[in-house]
Amino acid sequence: MTEKQIESELAICDAATPGPWRWGASHSECLCEDGIVDPNREAVMVNCGRGSGDPSIEDAEFIIAARTGYPEALRELQVAWKKLEVWEAALAVHEEREERRHRETMRSLRAAAEQRRGG
Repeated sequence: MTEKQIESELAICDAATPGPWRWGASHSECLCEDGIVDPNREAVMVNCGRGSGDPSIEDAEFIIAARTGYPEALRELQVAWKKLEVWEAALAVHEEREERRHRETMRSLRAAAEQRRGG
């Protein structure tokens, strides 16, 4: 997933109703006309019964958990990638130092061998 994809997904998350999100087992528990959002937009209702097309209780619980868990995971991924970039930069510096040290050692060894040969 690229940074652009993460930003796009986070924009979708930020545009969604913040909640609280909950599910109701019957239409009367939903306190809403369309079974999605109550009239005051105080709660997002995920499941208003077990009619055709309604999500299962497990699906409803997943949707509710994903409302906050998904954007949180995306933000943690962004932080992890930033940390990875720092580690990759540090590794590149370390590798360059090691290469330089290796070249200097090889130069010294060649010079010593040349001296022993009388050159």
